[in-house]
Formats: sequence, C-alpha cells, structure tokens
Amino acid sequence: MAGRHISSLRLAAAVGLPVSAVGLVTGARWLNAYGAGGVVVGGLGVVMVLAAMAIWVFSPSLSESGVVFFVSAVTLAVALGGAYTGVDKWVLYSRGVRAQCAVLDVDKRVETHTTTDAQGFSNTTTTTSYDHRLRCAGGRPRDMTTSRRIADKGERLTVAYDPDGRVGPSPAGEVSDGRAARWVCGIGLAVTIALRVGDVLVHRRRKPSWYRTSGSDAPGRV
Repeated sequence: MAGRHISSLRLAAAVGLPVSAVGLVTGARWLNAYGAGGVVVGGLGVVMVLAAMAIWVFSPSLSESGVVFFVSAVTLAVALGGAYTGVDKWVLYSRGVRAQCAVLDVDKRVETHTTTDAQGFSNTTTTTSYDHRLRCAGGRPRDMTTSRRIADKGERLTVAYDPDGRVGPSPAGEVSDGRAARWVCGIGLAVTIALRVGDVLVHRRRKPSWYRTSGSDAPGRV
C-alpha cells in the first residue's frame, strides 16, 4: 500500500508541479502588466516567479532517470520562457505604441547564473544581452534590451513600447499576438509532463531514491 501511495503522489507531482510553475509565471506576468500596481501586487508577482523557479530547480530531482532529470528540466525551462514571452508579446500587441528611434549606443552584457538542485547537482547558464540606448520621437523609450544586436550605433529603427511602462520595449517587427510563444509553452509543458509521468510509470514498483534514503523505508507490505 505504501508503494502505491508513493506512486500516486509522484504521478500527481509529475503533472501538478510543471503546470503550477507555468501558471505561476503566467499569473505573475499578467499581474505585472494589468495589475493595480503598488508594493503589494509587485511583491506578489515576485513571490510567484520565485515559487516557479523553485519548482524548476527542485522538481527534476524527483525523477529516477538521469536522462529524464536533465531533459525535463530543459523542456520545463522552455515552457516557462514561452509563458513569460507570450504575455509580454500580447501586451505590446494589444496596447503598444510605435516610435522611430535613433540608436545612440549598444552595450553587450554577459551574465552567468549557477543553480544547484536538491541532489547537489549544479547547472551553469550564460546569458548574453544587448542594451540599446535610444533617442526616440516623443522621448520614449530611452533604452531597449534584447538577446541579440538589433542595430548599430547611429542607425535608426522602429520600436514598440508599452505606454504604461510595465513591459519592456521590442523591435516593432517582432511584435505579435504571442501565439507562437504560447505554442512553445504548451509543447514544452506537454513534453515535460510526458517525460515525468513516463518515469513514474516505469519505476512505479520501486521506491524513489529520495524515499529509500530518508529513513522511511520501514519493513512492510508494498
């Protein structure tokens, strides 16, 4: 009975944790874009994102297979990125304003982040960003950060920005209703759930390593 109970809990976690993470990120971005603002709402959004990141960091450790552990972490990260991007793209699509801008300068920024999961494994990622300093008709926006160099110093480009200032600006040519990002999110989430549910079903007759080493593996009928 204990083994069956553990399998049920793991199945629930295999589905519920990835869905919760995507829901938290989506909710946080909607709060940021459409919420009432203020310290309380802003703080709630930060907590939601941190909770989603905690799920991303620690939930793969529930997997028995090392392959599932790694691949599902990647696919969940893709899903979270799609959820985040999808909301921001929709905001610019629905209420964004376009402005003609001159590029004053472009700074390349490289950041390295290291995360450690519950089993002590570390993962290091490097992110490259390009900060474009702008002079736009009407005075806004003054800068734009992208994952690639959009234009060089002295060039002109059209930028879409949020008049409420809650979502970062984007090149006008890249503004969309976010449908592609939502598809990426959905596919990444579906693959994550399939991998983790499959892992549970394959190993359902075994108690997970974190349970066997917790001191709870008391003799009894399973």
